[in-house]
Amino acid sequence: MRRFWMGSVFLLVCGLCPAAAHAGSVDLGDFSFDATSVGGTQNSFDLTNFTGGFLPLDVSSAVNFANVTLTLTESTGASLTFSFGSLTPGATDLGDFLVGTNFTSALLTGTLSPASGVTLTDGSTVDFTSMVFSVELLPSSGQQFLATGQDVSIFANTIPALTTPEPASLLLLATGFLGFSAIRRRKPAAQAIQSRES
Repeated sequence: MRRFWMGSVFLLVCGLCPAAAHAGSVDLGDFSFDATSVGGTQNSFDLTNFTGGFLPLDVSSAVNFANVTLTLTESTGASLTFSFGSLTPGATDLGDFLVGTNFTSALLTGTLSPASGVTLTDGSTVDFTSMVFSVELLPSSGQQFLATGQDVSIFANTIPALTTPEPASLLLLATGFLGFSAIRRRKPAAQAIQSRES
């Protein structure tokens, strides 16, 4: 009997621990400065939205990047701002610039839509702690300007710990309890058969 209760407590703890496994962050996309293939005369800023199954990473439902704004600072100190509205999952070219145009920073901002009821690849549903995102590209260490193919930033959004167990965890817990009860029922039956044979 003591083994039964110790095993039950162990299964309960193991079954409920995965409920907090999502606390942290999920990757949403990347923002990069790349060389384009147009005769090597242009560089571009690119945004990739990983959600909606575009890349099978963290988020399986589609999350649009809305009110997207790109602010570039040139080496001359001039600032350029571009607005893109709403961007769906997939890759987007945010603008091509002639090689030789040097940038000291690039700031990408926007909002997530939707920011709640988002389905992750494991089937659980979460709400982001913030619907606003902001990611900045700065020159790599030792560099004065942004360098193509080197300056990339993967950005994420945080999600809170789940307060209730996932359905899969509850199913695992219930299966464990059924297994224990089956073992308990077989043991007395096996002992009864052995005592009759003796």
